[in-house]
Amino acid sequence: MEVKKDNTMKKVKKMFSIILILFIICFIFYTIRNFIIYSSIYSKVSLYYNTNNVYYEKYSSAEPEKLIKYSKLNDFEKIETVKNNSIYLINWNDFSNNEFLDIFIKDNVVVNRDKKPETHNLPLFVVKEDNSFTNKFMKSMSTLITTEKFEESDCYVITQSMQKTWIEKETGLILKIEQKTKINDEEKIVTIIYSNWKFDELTNEDIKKPNTDNYLIKK
Repeated sequence: MEVKKDNTMKKVKKMFSIILILFIICFIFYTIRNFIIYSSIYSKVSLYYNTNNVYYEKYSSAEPEKLIKYSKLNDFEKIETVKNNSIYLINWNDFSNNEFLDIFIKDNVVVNRDKKPETHNLPLFVVKEDNSFTNKFMKSMSTLITTEKFEESDCYVITQSMQKTWIEKETGLILKIEQKTKINDEEKIVTIIYSNWKFDELTNEDIKKPNTDNYLIKK
């Protein structure tokens, strides 16, 4: 009986060892796969870090009536807030001359801001400071990466904790984010969609100072 019991224990240990080895091998391949994907995304994203000519649009399900249109050309920045299909507000900034305007279209009011606005960071998947081997390796071990289409674009879907991010394979740009958040003490999923990404296409005409003749000027 003892011999039979020992043989059974040996078989169990051997089976456990095989399963453990297979798990480790799968985990290694999984991590390597994710690392390759991350490296590809980071390589593409790095092309946009220093861009001075960019346009994109942002929609959030938290404010479904609004659409944000962001434009940047060198030292000029224009942020249009579209509400119910009409431009409601234009934030126009000239950083070279320290002129910062909030233009309320329907009210015919211009607010001159003295305070320089914060630097606008592009909604990229990773900032320059995080583009390191260690960061990519750590994320590769802890992240679920799948693939699917979003509006005809092939995407990586990266799931991290409370957020899922759709990243276009070809460009490395974020197309969609789903975030779990609490609104009025109720857990909800907020969807953010980035669209119409354009680089090096804006002209001076696109971002020139809006005509504010006949507007009331406030400070």
